Amino acid sequence: MEANSPNIKSLSETDYRSSIQERQRAVVLFTAPWCGMCKRLKPLFAAKSVEFPAIDFFTVDIGQFPDLRKEANVTSLPFFATYKEGVLQAHQATNKPDVFINLLKSLLDD
Repeated sequence: MEANSPNIKSLSETDYRSSIQERQRAVVLFTAPWCGMCKRLKPLFAAKSVEFPAIDFFTVDIGQFPDLRKEANVTSLPFFATYKEGVLQAHQATNKPDVFINLLKSLLDD
């Protein structure tokens, strides 16, 4: 899934860990090309990447990088993981926009 936003970067196995650890706040959307609900969330994910500039937005295609699915304990798709300074804060399998937005808001709470 390409998110069609310059604010979103697709991660591979080689840059996943370093990209997360280098950011103060990050959200990762784990997705797959066959995931219909992931495709439906794509516009919202892109819009929120603009609305929340203090958070870095990333995607991981688990079809291309199945080892990252195991590492992140992805249970189903779409799956979100949030990080502060490289430390996992929350992870959630959801297709509900309000749950995703609450994950983002919780990253901004100090």
